Amino acid sequence: MTINASTMIENSKQLLLFCGLPKQGDNIAAFRKDGGSVIYFIQPDQKDELVFRPGDRAILWESDEKVKRWLHENAPQWIGAQIGGDEGIAQQLAQLLGQIVDLHNFDQSSLEFLTKDAMPTRNALRNFRYLEDGIPLKRAKGMGKGHAAILMMAGPSLDAQWGELRRLRCVDQHVFICAGRTYRKAMQEQVPPDFVIEVEQFPWDDKIFTFAAPPPDHAILCAPLTTCPGVLRAWPGKRMILTDHNTAKLFESEGFKVGEDSIDGGNSILHHAFNLSLWLGCNPILFAGVDLGYPQGETQPETHASGTFPPWPNEILTCERNLQDPLTVEGNDGQPLRSSPGYKNFALFCEMQVQKAKSADPDLRVFTFSPRGQKMSGVDSIPIHTWRNGLCSPASSSPGSSPAASQADSSAASGSATC
Repeated sequence: MTINASTMIENSKQLLLFCGLPKQGDNIAAFRKDGGSVIYFIQPDQKDELVFRPGDRAILWESDEKVKRWLHENAPQWIGAQIGGDEGIAQQLAQLLGQIVDLHNFDQSSLEFLTKDAMPTRNALRNFRYLEDGIPLKRAKGMGKGHAAILMMAGPSLDAQWGELRRLRCVDQHVFICAGRTYRKAMQEQVPPDFVIEVEQFPWDDKIFTFAAPPPDHAILCAPLTTCPGVLRAWPGKRMILTDHNTAKLFESEGFKVGEDSIDGGNSILHHAFNLSLWLGCNPILFAGVDLGYPQGETQPETHASGTFPPWPNEILTCERNLQDPLTVEGNDGQPLRSSPGYKNFALFCEMQVQKAKSADPDLRVFTFSPRGQKMSGVDSIPIHTWRNGLCSPASSSPGSSPAASQADSSAASGSATC
């Protein structure tokens, strides 16, 4: 998404974001006189009342999340545009626009930092071997259908959830997806994952599996091409590259197909784990250790769950253990939660992911086990001890073995994958 000053100036002259239906006195004709066009933001029941002119469009305001997703995906079309119409709706739209601009600025600053010294490109070139030698992404598609996915991240609330996660791992058949930094602790707690996700691209991350127990035979490390190559080398088990759509398009001449050999990305490890669970076909999807904030506020003893600090360099660990800049958001319990601008942007992107996924599958359910995590639209909060398997069937495989991971690897021979 590229936005520049000329785009903003042009939009300010040529585009009006109009909230609601035009009323007498709304001088839209004067705006059109100089060639301007209008994007209407209206309720679904108003669409038949709207009279369109050439160049006009309408966005149905079915939910805030749907509007935010449209704004995020089409930012160059509206940045700098004028806002008019119903004052109350216009203020609401302005708030959503502000959130999306903040997310865009966050993404841009992150991109500038992460692409320094062409590191993503250098990592990708060193990791291409795993596209050939690893498990093809397309083989895993739909392998978790009919089963719940539990995403084990590294928020502080995870400390209180290990006992229940052991119960779910041993009794019920779930697909367990674990953040790389949480893997060592998960093995210590006897909650072996089926899939491990890692996305960090910097060289110091190659120590992430140091002192960790070896993975179960069926467990698969999943990572984008841009991940630190040392992480993929250090993993003693099977690997699967989470190919993004741009890479798939680049390799169309080699038989790659966008959407069949590629998966959506994100700007945090949670987003990648969520996309993987959708790719596997899991439903429902359950978040464990997803706080996106500090449940105990300024007195939070650790910024992340115990045991989720790998032997990274001291300067990295110091940064990881410091509270981020403060921002107050609503928690799952309805009370104020100490969070940060970065966590707020992660939550906003996740909300748009959930909205997109539920639009494609209205039966999809998404839950969080975090009682004091950041509240996200489309994600329902439930106590972990009340979860009893939901849509899943009784376990038919041995404890600690997921059908998704086992089937994804079932036709790989000696670590070499063939379609």
